Amino acid sequence: MNRAKAGIDAALRERGVRLTAPRRRILDAILALRGHWHFTVEELLERMNADGVPASKSTLYRTLSLLVETGHVEPREFERGQLRYEVVVGQQHHDHMICTACSGVHEFVDDEIERLQEAACRRFGFRMLGHSHRIFGLCARCLARGLEPAVAAPALTASPPPPRGTRGPRRARPA
Repeated sequence: MNRAKAGIDAALRERGVRLTAPRRRILDAILALRGHWHFTVEELLERMNADGVPASKSTLYRTLSLLVETGHVEPREFERGQLRYEVVVGQQHHDHMICTACSGVHEFVDDEIERLQEAACRRFGFRMLGHSHRIFGLCARCLARGLEPAVAAPALTASPPPPRGTRGPRRARPA
């Protein structure tokens, strides 16, 4: 059993959850996606079926939920209404640039962005527990091909208005 799978198995056992044969097959399929870390449930199911590995959608969702709870997989919403999952076992922190023309996801690390986020938290007296940074735009390949965004970026990042009769989010003020 490889290191990542052994760690996940131990974390699940700590919670009193066994790594059953169907869960093990799903975990193997997820860890085999090393070149395609951002996947949907449908893509994972298609991949498993193409490889001749039986799996039900409900077992996939339950297993992914367990892996999210244990911190081994994180859900990501790169497109409105489309949840993708990312394996975070053995990964260093990174942020994402999402091309709105081809839906490509480009991972990046920028020490200056990290420093600015930490400084903002200090300035506002906020203790950061984690963050997710997403930049929407056009990748170099789509720009070179003259493609336009498939979806306007503001529509991807807009928050719904608060329910009637309630207050919206409060703005932070420097400490």
